[in-house]
Amino acid sequence: MHANSGKMTTSGVIPRERKMQNKQVINIKKTKMTKSEIIKNVAKRTGLDHATVADVMAEFINVASESLENGESVAMRGFGTFVVKMRAARVARDINNDKTIKVDAHKVVVFRPSEELAAGIASNN
Repeated sequence: MHANSGKMTTSGVIPRERKMQNKQVINIKKTKMTKSEIIKNVAKRTGLDHATVADVMAEFINVASESLENGESVAMRGFGTFVVKMRAARVARDINNDKTIKVDAHKVVVFRPSEELAAGIASNN
């Protein structure tokens, strides 16, 4: 039994509802900017034609992807860094079948925002 919840747990982990009680709910606008919208906005701001900006964007994605595939990080000062990290093997639950499954170790790409970007996002409440 977990000391804080009074509920039995098999792993000694605090049940999710208990963890969530102490979390403050933040209302974040759930929208996204697509690649097409980025191209349109960059073309408008720079005066370059749409096709040129689309070509540059495609090449940026190709170069960044190749670097990440080779294990290199991609850093853009003032924006952030894309890093390849290794996730350890672990045991997980398949909640649809209520079975335990093994997840092998695997690589993932993680984005770390720059201090400037993080501060700008934090101050934009």
